[in-house]
Amino acid sequence: MSKFHPTHEFKPRVVGIGEVLWDVFPDNRRVGGAPLNFAYFCRCLGAHSAVISRVGNDQDGRELIEAIARLGVDTSLVQVDPEKPTGMVRVHVGSDGVPHFECQPDAAWDYIEATPEAIEAAKAADIIGFGTLAQRKDTSWKTIHQLLALAKQDCVRVCDVNLREQYYSPEFLTESFIQSDIVKLNEIELAIVKDVLKIGPSDEEAARQLVENFDLVALVLTLGAHGAKAWSENDYAEVPGLVVRVRDTVGSGDAFIATFAMEIAKGSSLANALYWANIAGAYVATQHGATPEFSWQLLQSFHR
Repeated sequence: MSKFHPTHEFKPRVVGIGEVLWDVFPDNRRVGGAPLNFAYFCRCLGAHSAVISRVGNDQDGRELIEAIARLGVDTSLVQVDPEKPTGMVRVHVGSDGVPHFECQPDAAWDYIEATPEAIEAAKAADIIGFGTLAQRKDTSWKTIHQLLALAKQDCVRVCDVNLREQYYSPEFLTESFIQSDIVKLNEIELAIVKDVLKIGPSDEEAARQLVENFDLVALVLTLGAHGAKAWSENDYAEVPGLVVRVRDTVGSGDAFIATFAMEIAKGSSLANALYWANIAGAYVATQHGATPEFSWQLLQSFHR
């Protein structure tokens, strides 16, 4: 396996679009939201990162913006909603370290607008990370797809599939995949996608159909403790799971896909991108919360 040698010259402009919120644990609360986590991990790997989202005009929102800024992520594109509350998600972590989430049904991040500043940021981005959860209501759904459609041709658009509750349909998934270059999902999500889009029946067949049908640069399937697999038009890679002491897996998938996207954007092979993404996800699983300390140096030390 080839060694990774990070280059100081590689500093892409990364934008996460979607939910920012408080992950509320039994004993504390922490900054959360997959697009924000994605932007944070990319920032730790050398990117200039910003997040396009929306918080409430409340104390929770003000504190959330301050917390995001402390992570080194540009908050200038975070909008303030005059009526809707700042997003909250209750997190319950099981004995296996796997989190279970309870999302509030209506939050400020459901009403993200395509402001002139957001449009300019989307046009300039080298990597855009977005998910499916923030598309559960029309306003943010329309904004996300409008901004994705404005991205430059060589922008790497990354979709992190997150199928919670009833927030998906064939049209919903198809539109998201059309707008994507990289798609990440887990086994449960792939099973749902196979059923909804009538593809497969095997994971291998479904993955290759998704790559071909939506002209994807890569499709990534995460397998938790069993590692991960990735497909591109002419390539395939897989990595085994790493044996680690899991504290909680919150943010692990976000670190995985951020690392994978950064590697693909800098021209790494599918295998190399997957190798380092797997290490990143495993490392974050050994830490508390979604945005622990993170860097190339930590990853290089961790995998030895």
